[in-house]
Amino acid sequence: MTYSLARPLRKNCPRVVNNSLIWYQYLTMKHFFTIIVLTLACLTIQAQDGPSEAFIEGFEKEHNGDYGSAVESYSEAIEINPGDLDAYYNRGFCRSMTGDFKGSIDDFTMVIASEPKNSIAYYERGISKENAGDSQGAIDDYTTALSIDPDDADAYFERAYSNNSLNRYEDAIKDCDKAQELGLDHAMLFYERGYAYNLSGQHDNAIADLNAAMEKWPNSSDIYHELGLAYIWKGEKLKGCDKLSTALELGSKSVVEDVHKYCR
Repeated sequence: MTYSLARPLRKNCPRVVNNSLIWYQYLTMKHFFTIIVLTLACLTIQAQDGPSEAFIEGFEKEHNGDYGSAVESYSEAIEINPGDLDAYYNRGFCRSMTGDFKGSIDDFTMVIASEPKNSIAYYERGISKENAGDSQGAIDDYTTALSIDPDDADAYFERAYSNNSLNRYEDAIKDCDKAQELGLDHAMLFYERGYAYNLSGQHDNAIADLNAAMEKWPNSSDIYHELGLAYIWKGEKLKGCDKLSTALELGSKSVVEDVHKYCR
């Protein structure tokens, strides 16, 4: 049997799944931590020579979610001080948020050139590479990040997504297992591993993970969609079609084709 699922489009944050926004706190925590460090640094600098006004403007715009304007302010800060790695890093994140993945990759590459042991920059660049369609490049960056910080649960999870993109389901399962071992426990971990189990024919394991994901994210049409397919591929058509029907009621458009294919 050939299995085919419509997987969520990768976005740095918020991500887009069937056109509904999902705010993944796990994805922004690294950047948020960096922002805290930058805040303290800015306060220290301000007591001395003062940070660039453009950087502070970008900083404030980023916090307000105005990523496009933040990119402009960080670009101005870089013109003032071409060696400002914090501005490059923040602009890279904001560019990724506006869909400029090439620009984001370029910015994180600038950071990495000066700080080759910056695991977070590799991690962020990996996400942008995945968004740009370079799943292998993303895997390479996550692997480098993990060589620097072996306890980075987020990097394992993101590498699992990219492995799934390349149909490397067993590798994706192993990465999700490691991420869980390191403490990651969000809905998308179970969703991603459930996807890998489903596409590798391990439908009972897929159902268990997708049900765990649903407990954390109860109104997700995407989980109902994949759970329905898992039941159908397992041979439990009535139960599967019931899940697909719920996904349809929750507004999923991608499920329509599978409803017609399996449940009519």
